[in-house]
Amino acid sequence: ELDGKVGMSVGVPAEFVKAKHPDDWDGTNETFADPSGAVTVFVDRDVKADDEDGKIPDTAGANAWADWEMLKDGEYSWNFASDPAPRGEPSETEYRGEKAAENTIAYTTADTQNPRAREFRILYYRAGNGDMCKVSVDYPREGYFADEGREIARAVIANWEVGKTGGPAT
Repeated sequence: ELDGKVGMSVGVPAEFVKAKHPDDWDGTNETFADPSGAVTVFVDRDVKADDEDGKIPDTAGANAWADWEMLKDGEYSWNFASDPAPRGEPSETEYRGEKAAENTIAYTTADTQNPRAREFRILYYRAGNGDMCKVSVDYPREGYFADEGREIARAVIANWEVGKTGGPAT
C-alpha cells in the first residue's frame, strides 16, 4: 500500500526495491525495480484537483491515445528509439468492471551503443473523482527473462488497487 497522493497499492516481487525520490517529488508516483534493472514497475496518479490547466484527459482511452501519439515515433526522454519505431496500439479494457485502457508497446531502447528490445505494458484508469491512475511495467521483450517479465506485468496489473479518494487504497 502506497501512502500520500499515490493512493494505490501494488504488489511487486519481494526483491524489488523502491526508487529514491528526487527533491521535488510531489508524492503522486512510485517506481520499483528489480536490482538487476531487468524489470521496472511504475505507478502514477494525476490528481484532478491539482489540474489547473485541464491537461488530464476526460477518459482513460484519451490518455492512452495521447501517450501513444507521443511515443509511436520514438521518444528519447522515455528511452524509446525512433528506428525501429515502437509498435503498439491502445485498446479499451476494464478495471474492476469499469472503463479503462491499456497498451503494450514493443520498442527498442534509444541506446545507440547497446540497443535492447523491450516491452512496456500500461493500464490507465480514471477514478470517480477524475484522477487519472496508471500502472506500467517495463521488461525485456526478447531473451531469457522476457516471459518472466510478462508474467510479472500480468500479476502486477491484476493485483493493482486504486483508492476511491485521493488517499491510500484500502
